[in-house]
Amino acid sequence: MSQSAQPKFAIQSVVPDLPEPADYLPWLERMHQSGYYSNFGPLCREFSHRMLGEFGSDAEECVPCGSATAGLSAALVACKVERPVLIPAFTFPATLSAVRAAGLEAIVMDVASDDWVPHPDQVDEALTMSGAGAIILVAPFGIRFDFSVHIDVCRRHGAIIIIDCAAGMGVPRVNFCEAADLFEVFSLHATKPFGVGEGGLVFCHSSRRDAVQSALNFALSSYQSEAGPHWGFNGKISEMHIAVALAQLERYRGVIARRQLFAKACFAMLTQFSTLVTPAQDSIAPWQIFPVAMPSERAADLFVENAGSEGMEIRRYYRPSLSRWPRVRLVGACPISEDLAARMVALPVRGSATAVEAQPILDRLSSSLRYTLNRIE
Repeated sequence: MSQSAQPKFAIQSVVPDLPEPADYLPWLERMHQSGYYSNFGPLCREFSHRMLGEFGSDAEECVPCGSATAGLSAALVACKVERPVLIPAFTFPATLSAVRAAGLEAIVMDVASDDWVPHPDQVDEALTMSGAGAIILVAPFGIRFDFSVHIDVCRRHGAIIIIDCAAGMGVPRVNFCEAADLFEVFSLHATKPFGVGEGGLVFCHSSRRDAVQSALNFALSSYQSEAGPHWGFNGKISEMHIAVALAQLERYRGVIARRQLFAKACFAMLTQFSTLVTPAQDSIAPWQIFPVAMPSERAADLFVENAGSEGMEIRRYYRPSLSRWPRVRLVGACPISEDLAARMVALPVRGSATAVEAQPILDRLSSSLRYTLNRIE
């Protein structure tokens, strides 16, 4: 490796944890023998079936796709949504990109300060004011969230509901898509705990599977039918990525378990800092990163700077708030999302580290946080 290719940080924020090539080589050989390399081939169908058995319900289907962003767009296209789509301001910009890629207008709303998602009353008011035909509810940082009350509110308005749980694949689900108006989408990007390189998953009611697949394949399978979408795009995932996914399926439990142990150690380490805001102690997640809201934007800036000087990469999520992005329509001011985006930092989590290997990272995080907070007092 050349000197210019060396990592900038000794401790990177996110490190991909994918199977060894030898583990997915047998799947690649099966792919080659079948002659299918894309277009929902045999490996894709097998992975879909196995993921449905692992994480789904009897009423659902699981549709692999090229990315979570493509999956969000496909759900909107499959449902022939024509009115605007509500999205939270506190999310990754891919949520906004997916709405625009589906040819729709996004309307941005604020979130609540306690759990970082819109309160059901906010959703009710926003749907009334905007007349939106769909809403994307985001589970921040892949932390499992029961949206049952939100879903009931949306159904009273007749809105399609899409749950964006991009970083949440790997833990049991609670928002099963047992009706045709509900979808849940996950990312399989290389940086995710269940990473395959590039990819995503759409869980949907069984009656929606063909329409979602059609939307991901230029609407070719339904262009003569009123039942399917009238247009689509190329959002398919290749059989090569599915080969990696099938190998990852065999090892993900150990990866997630180690990440959860690391997160548990983060919770314990952070108890010494009373001014930091963290997820609830009983949060269930695969923990791509560990989110922490610093007491101020200045504290977040100083922490990132100090950690970087010690060779540790700290990223900022979800910054800036979508309410600050250009050409975005708001349903109202978004002060909470903007404040969270200014203060949120992402601590690194490792799924490959033993307890002994994890401790130096935790010690360095603790030292950097203590130094930062002492400076701003």
